Amino acid sequence: MIALERVDDYLEFDTGPESIIINDAGKPVLEVCLSEGAILVHGSCDEIFFAADLRNSENEGSGYYFKTQEGKVAHLWLYADPDDPNAAAQVGVYVGDQEVTWITTGWVF
Repeated sequence: MIALERVDDYLEFDTGPESIIINDAGKPVLEVCLSEGAILVHGSCDEIFFAADLRNSENEGSGYYFKTQEGKVAHLWLYADPDDPNAAAQVGVYVGDQEVTWITTGWVF
């Protein structure tokens, strides 16, 4: 579980995790999980990200934007190295310009 209110160290998983829960003011606001070969973000607006989205070399990944309970702009940044077919998905969590954490998952697709 990741809290938007505090900065966490980088997290790294060899396998999984089953899902990543993002909390805002003590309440879960997003769930990020692997679903049928894609990453699914459950939030106020669900969105699916495919391998091509994460490996988009022009944009260097893909983003999911949302507002915090305080009305600040926050986003997830989803990335996988486009030059490495075995690269795991990475998820950056940001509030404004501040990085909350960067997670290297065990999700390879």
